[in-house]
Amino acid sequence: MLLLPGRDTSIITKESVTGFDPDEPTELERWEEVFLPTVASAFSCGFTNEDKHEDPSVLPNDMLEEFPKSLTVQQVW
Repeated sequence: MLLLPGRDTSIITKESVTGFDPDEPTELERWEEVFLPTVASAFSCGFTNEDKHEDPSVLPNDMLEEFPKSLTVQQVW
């Protein structure tokens, strides 16, 4: 390290320098993996697996592929 010549730099980590823990999810990951699924579940009016009968012809093109795989997409729809 240029600013600490001759000093012990073993305690300097990416987290201590940037303030971010590399093992913690990013804001986007937290939004997509925690917040959005929780909100979709809370406001999906009792959506269950039996409600997966949506006709593909009425789905928007950007949802066609993801709809059968994602519970969150199904709940939001």
